[in-house]
This record gives sequence, C-alpha cells and structure tokens, in this order.
Amino acid sequence: MNFWELMAVITVIGVLTSYTAPSLLRQLERGKELTTLSREQELSSAVREWYEENAYVIDSASDGSTVAVNGKNLYLPKNTDSLKDHYTPITRDLITAVSLPAGESFCLGSGTFPKLTQKTSYTYPDGFGDCFLLYATEQKTAPDGIKYRDFYVVSAGNNRKVDFDGNDTRDDIVRLVSGYEVEKSLYEETLKKMKVIKDALENYFYTLYLNDPTRDTTVDYFLRRKTDGTEITNATLIDNSCTVAGEDPTKDDCLVPISQIAYDADGDGSPDKDELLDRLGLTESDLKDAWGNEILIDTASFHVRSPETGKGTPYTARLVANTPWGDKIEVIARQKF
Repeated sequence: MNFWELMAVITVIGVLTSYTAPSLLRQLERGKELTTLSREQELSSAVREWYEENAYVIDSASDGSTVAVNGKNLYLPKNTDSLKDHYTPITRDLITAVSLPAGESFCLGSGTFPKLTQKTSYTYPDGFGDCFLLYATEQKTAPDGIKYRDFYVVSAGNNRKVDFDGNDTRDDIVRLVSGYEVEKSLYEETLKKMKVIKDALENYFYTLYLNDPTRDTTVDYFLRRKTDGTEITNATLIDNSCTVAGEDPTKDDCLVPISQIAYDADGDGSPDKDELLDRLGLTESDLKDAWGNEILIDTASFHVRSPETGKGTPYTARLVANTPWGDKIEVIARQKF
C-alpha cells in the first residue's frame, strides 16, 4: 500500500468515525438511562412499601417537623423551604421494606443533600454512578379530603446536578410515589374493615333478639339497658361502662377500643374480651384499622341512639377510626327488629 492509498484509508476511517462516534455515545448514554430507570423502579416500589408501613407517622406530622421512621430522622418540608430541604438520600436504614438482593445498599452517602459532583463509590447507584435521592413534598389535600405527601425517587441524570423541584425535571430521571394512592388505599381498607365489624354486630345482636322469647324491642342490644334504664341481668350484651356524654355533641367520652371491652357472651359471670369476638367471628387484628390503630366503639354518647340519650329505636352503636390527619371515619351499626 503506497502513501496515497494509506491516506485514503485514513480519510475513510475518519469520516466513518465522525458518523458513528455520536451514535455510540448516544447508545452509552441510553444504557445509563435504562440502568437508572430499572433501579429507580425497584426503589420506588420500596418507597411505597415504606410509606404504607409508616403512613400514620408521616401524615400525622405537620410540615416543617422531623419524625423518626425506622430509627432514622426524616424531615418533612414546608412550602417555604429551600430546594435542598426537600431531599434526603435513600438509604437502607431509612427504607427497610425492600426486595433487593441481600447486602445491597441504595446509597452510602449520609448527608442531607450530598454533592453529586463529588462522586463516591456507591454499591447501588444510578446508571451514572451517583446516589439516588428522595424528594418529599409538603402535605397536600385531595378534593375528597385525603391528606398525603408525594415522594419522588430522583436521579440527577447525566449532568450530575439536581434540577427537580417538584415540577421541572430537566435531565433528571424522576419517578413518582403517589402518597394519595397510599393514603386512599389505607382509608378504603379501614372503611371496609369497619363495615365488616358493623355487619357482624348487627347480625349477632339480631340473633340475640330472635332468641329472646319476649322479642322485647325496648332492649338496647348494644348496652345492657332497656328504654327505662333497667340493666339487663343476662350479661350477653355490650356495655362499655363509659362516661355518658349527654347532650354535648363535642364530647366523645364513650369512645373506647373494642378490644378493651370485657364481655360475658356465654353468661357464666366471667367477662372476657375474647368471648364476643368469638361470637362475631372476628379476631383482634380485625379490630385494627389499616394504619395499625384500634377501631373505637361508642354505645351511649350524644352521637348514638340509646336509652342513655333518651333517643328511641332503632338503637345504634358508632364505630370510629382516626385518620393520620385528624379526621374521623364513622360507621353506624343499627339494631334490627
């Protein structure tokens, strides 16, 4: 090959390289993005599980406060905070409900907002070798009254600089973990559990009514009292022995955990909280809402119909669950005649 032939080959190679190099770079960039997206999907699933397990703690706290979640402090931002205050590194001690291989960690950085330009050796980084971050919003209120916080799993992307502020992503790679979906699901699960208890109470006490030869409609089967205030000697009925709230609708003196009420369902003179649960076909876990707290019952306050309040039949009992944001979920059980 003479000199001119060699130069021709070099020229051809140079031309081909000028066309293929950008394509190769784009492929490499796309590979990093795909790695990021795959890992981000795993992390977002873990964040959702973590939120579900800690929803009551997270959404009962006010904006600008710090709560302990899985032994680690989590700052909940307010709308006047700077951008960095909305972020925290994702670490295994913050999120324990994960399905990643044993020994993996999300991020070895420990700062509130690590400088991504100072790359360190992460064992589970994004595709660009940097730490994933968790972006939290201030508490939001949906049209249906559900309150929640959104969380975003954020990769700073190719420029290694975080731009995401809850709206503008630029080249950041972002995945939303919807707090509304989490809290709405827990709300609906709680309501479903309360309706199961309601149906069990109504059906059981209807059975008591049918088994009473007198079919006495003046008996409040949610208490041990008749319309005239006489206490029923056959102690097969609920009596939560509360302080009657009378005519004051702001008082909830009669709200007590169902599991703490002692029953004598078999009439042997030895009240046992498990006796009625057995009759109802429920367990103590059935008496807890989806946030892990006990569902309450009220049989004698202003809010229900009972001999205590002077309200006639059908007598009622009120089931109450408290949401993280302070609202009450109420379900009414009614006696059947």
